[in-house]
This record gives sequence, C-alpha cells and structure tokens, in this order.
Amino acid sequence: MQFKWNMTEEEWKRMIDEHINHKDNSNNVYGNLYVGKLCLDFCHTKDESAWYLYVSVFEIGKDTGYGYTVEGNIPYDLLDDEIKVPVRCKTFNSFKKEIEKRVRKMIVDGGLEKQANSDLANWE
Repeated sequence: MQFKWNMTEEEWKRMIDEHINHKDNSNNVYGNLYVGKLCLDFCHTKDESAWYLYVSVFEIGKDTGYGYTVEGNIPYDLLDDEIKVPVRCKTFNSFKKEIEKRVRKMIVDGGLEKQANSDLANWE
C-alpha cells in the first residue's frame, strides 16, 4: 500500500489553526492523500453550527455519475467511508502517521484492499 501526500506542513498548520480558532475560509480543502485508486480530501465544514474537520474519500474508476476527472474524463465516486481528522497531533509527521494508520483501518474494514493496492491513479 503506497501513500502519496499532496499536503504541505503549512497547509496542515492552516487547517488546524482555522479549525481551533473558528476561522471561516472559502477554501475549505487543505490537501489530499492518494492510495492506489483512492483519493482522500481533507476538508472543513463551512457551517458554524456544525464545526468539524472531515475527510472525503473518493474511488476513481467507479462510474455512478457522481463526477469525472477534468483531464481524461475518468469517473469517480464518493464513498461512505469517513475518517476522523486528528487535531491534537504536535507535528505534521505525527499527523501523517496517525492518518495513515486510520486509512489502513478504513481500507481493511471497508474491503478496499484491491483499490488501495492498485497503482496510483491520476486524479487530474
């Protein structure tokens, strides 16, 4: 299982800062993590009454009409799996290790091993 991060330490710090300090930001996607045919978007709600971080999990190649990549017009779908975002990690590396542990559990529990162990998909 290969993890490819598309999130910088600065984006992680911004995500945690905006969450803890209730800063509203129209750009509520902070980065991505790719695992085979899966893409995880790190997001924040825009609703003050429901203030939390979450991870949207997508699978490329699954055509339900949900969405298509910009280049290549490849279908993808939003999965129901959800991962809680740890906000108490002290470092970016500890955050990544904790997320990778949670992603592995989600993959096993959700029967997504085949998708996760595939070659990394192009999400552009």
